[in-house]
Amino acid sequence: MLLQVIVILFYFLVFGETLLRRIVEVLPSFSDKRDAVEISLRIERDLSTYLLTVTVINAVVGLAAADVTWVTGIPGPLFGESWHFAQTSYRCSAPFVWSVSSCCSE
Repeated sequence: MLLQVIVILFYFLVFGETLLRRIVEVLPSFSDKRDAVEISLRIERDLSTYLLTVTVINAVVGLAAADVTWVTGIPGPLFGESWHFAQTSYRCSAPFVWSVSSCCSE
């Protein structure tokens, strides 16, 4: 069941409006169509809220860490914190970020 939900959410994110239109065309009654649109809009709103929340939290943590490293005199805090922000905000970019940061640190 969880895998099905993840696959459906992936297709909604990729195809969005087109997939919703086709699902609405297939549903038999108006109330089912209205429910499908409401569910889709609720999922979209919840995902947007989640992504915004994670981004704001990571930005605040990065800025706080940059301030602490600046106050303590550690050189180049913004470079390290920007890598940390990119790595924690977008999990799919973590391997790329780590490979680039390891190449830059050598």
